[in-house]
Amino acid sequence: MTLTREQVLTIGPIFLVATCYAIAAPSRGPSDAVSVHSVRDEAIDEPLADKPRRALCEDAAQKLRSQIHPHWNVLVCDPFVLAGDLTVSELEETYLQTIGPTVKALQVSYFNRPLRFPTTIVLCSSDERFRECNLQLDDADRSQYLGIYSRKHRRLIVNIASGEGTLAHELTHALAHADFPDMPEWFDEGLASLHEECTISSDDLHLF
Repeated sequence: MTLTREQVLTIGPIFLVATCYAIAAPSRGPSDAVSVHSVRDEAIDEPLADKPRRALCEDAAQKLRSQIHPHWNVLVCDPFVLAGDLTVSELEETYLQTIGPTVKALQVSYFNRPLRFPTTIVLCSSDERFRECNLQLDDADRSQYLGIYSRKHRRLIVNIASGEGTLAHELTHALAHADFPDMPEWFDEGLASLHEECTISSDDLHLF
């Protein structure tokens, strides 16, 4: 059964409250560490809105090249800037097979507003690379997580060794931020958590 946007916004809060209570339960040990994280506590620096988005993407790509490891690849796929310790062909394949279809299905199902500004997606192939990337970009050791979305930087950092579910989770944060920046944190995190184990329909229009 496919739910409409109105149905999700009506019955969703009930399910998401229960989910968030489960997520917030006291941890019993290292193996219970939360796998994904959204950074919401910083002000947002808006890019120049009068500049074409493609040009903003190129600017973001140029800046990112100066921040990450020199041997990592950077690829512009407007409105996204992809980067990581993957080959260019692997970045392109991830965009075509996972990012593009997931974004399309999420926008059809939930969101009315497209991404106005570039969103950076840094893909890390291992736990070690994920930790190094977070230290390099944000001077933060986030090895307890598998994915990060920073609202201030409009940037995802994802450990893709964890599977496509983490990427779908963080992409939900990014699209929710663009469409509903004041979305309550509990709803934001709950909605993103729904898509960690999702399948995309053959027409790329729905997640289930």
